[in-house]
Amino acid sequence: MAQLSNLKVLHLVENGLTGAIPTQLGQLDNLEVLALRNNDLTGVIPTQLGQLHNLVELSFGHNDLTGFIPTELGQLHNLERVWFYPNSFSGTIPKEVCDISGITTLEAECQ
Repeated sequence: MAQLSNLKVLHLVENGLTGAIPTQLGQLDNLEVLALRNNDLTGVIPTQLGQLHNLVELSFGHNDLTGFIPTELGQLHNLERVWFYPNSFSGTIPKEVCDISGITTLEAECQ
C-alpha cells in the first residue's frame, strides 16, 4: 500500500471482489473516496479505516458485511456521504458516526 500513498479515489464498484476488506486500506492517508459497493465482500469493516481522516465518501452497500459498524469511523470528521445498506450488520449506527456534522447522505438498514 505504500506505493499508493497519494491515492485519492479508490473506486472498486461491481468488480466481483470477494473476501474481507483489507486492513491496509487504513494506511492510505490521502484517500478521499472509498467505494467498494456491489461486490461480494464479507467479514467486518476494519477499525483501521477510522484513520482515513481525508475521507469524504465511504460506500460499502450491496455486499455481505457483518458485525458492528466500528465507532472508529466517527473519527472521519470530513465524511459527507456514507452508504452501509444493504449488508448484514448487527446493532445500531454508532453515535460517533451520527455526530459527524458534515454528513449529508447516510444510507443504512434497520434489522
